[in-house]
Amino acid sequence: MAARSKARKRALQILFEADQRGAAPTEVLADWVRLAQDDHRQP
Repeated sequence: MAARSKARKRALQILFEADQRGAAPTEVLADWVRLAQDDHRQP
């Protein structure tokens, strides 16, 4: 999958989650970034 397609899919996931939670997309994105930094399973 091309990088642009992955980025588009990720953006849609963030927008969908923000809509479901009733939160701002920037807040959801900040949560995703924080969780990715806390995930020590990644090589």
